[in-house]
Amino acid sequence: MGLSKWEEDLLKNADAVIDKSPMEPLYAGVFFNQNRKKYWIDKATFGNCFMVFARDFSVAWGSDKRYWDWPSIKETSEVFIDVAELLQVSWLSVGSKFDTANLTVGMNYEVVFVMMLKEDSDGWSAPVTFRLDLPNGNKQQHEESLLKKPRLQWFEIQVGEFMVEPKNDGIIKFMLGETNSGGWKRGLVVKGVVIRPKNFLQLKAGGAIPAKGKKVTLIIRNVNDLSRDVIKSDTASVKIPEIDLELAGGTLGGLVTTVEGLERVHGFTFGDSLDEDRRSKWLDFKARLLKLLNIEEPWTLILDDALANSFIAPTTDDIKDDFQLT
Repeated sequence: MGLSKWEEDLLKNADAVIDKSPMEPLYAGVFFNQNRKKYWIDKATFGNCFMVFARDFSVAWGSDKRYWDWPSIKETSEVFIDVAELLQVSWLSVGSKFDTANLTVGMNYEVVFVMMLKEDSDGWSAPVTFRLDLPNGNKQQHEESLLKKPRLQWFEIQVGEFMVEPKNDGIIKFMLGETNSGGWKRGLVVKGVVIRPKNFLQLKAGGAIPAKGKKVTLIIRNVNDLSRDVIKSDTASVKIPEIDLELAGGTLGGLVTTVEGLERVHGFTFGDSLDEDRRSKWLDFKARLLKLLNIEEPWTLILDDALANSFIAPTTDDIKDDFQLT
């Protein structure tokens, strides 16, 4: 259940001092690599999210002040980032790369450019090519016109999407470019690329609201119980009475996972600024969670859903024979 080493190191090496409770900065976002990247947890899917800012990109002619400017803009009340502002260029090529090992396994991710067109932008009659290269060698590519995009406001263009699987992790590469027309272009501002889970995993209630909710209780006795399929809607709370754990509805969003996946959906972390007493309590809680996953003794998992949209699969075809599940 514990965090991977990169997550622990990330908070220790964050650009700002982390002095809040462990999860708060992860929801708000942590900047690192001199404000060239940002990491946060998406509350809807509880998946890892990243933004790679333009300063971390490879930009053709990017260091030539005749063609590109790098103004700083305020990203938060305390953090400034550099954006890439196109002054003039006929050969447009902008891109970067990212290691998918830091993403949440089992989730479908999208890669999205965040950009803006200035009021005096010009030269966008030819479509721009967007491309995503995946670790397995597959490529996703499409063209999109910027002519009708809004001016002076940020907009997004999806480059592609992919499923995160351990056997296919590695480096993804993403780029945008226009090199065929030979025409001069100006006025594009590139903020960066967001790599985030798609919200199709978020479960919503459909149809009429039931008169009664649904409470599903499962006694975990062996490793087979950890592999049971679970559908948890975003209205369901999760309870484990043996360790006094209760997560209110909406905390984890909607998930299609397993019992083990529900327990491992995310770990807990702490920075160097956490006092020894709170650190000790977190470590104790983490140790008790690990005991549950190792099934050192039976434990109880409860899904309590006001809209009755959650489900834990039985181990047999006939739910009546599954006495662990009520």
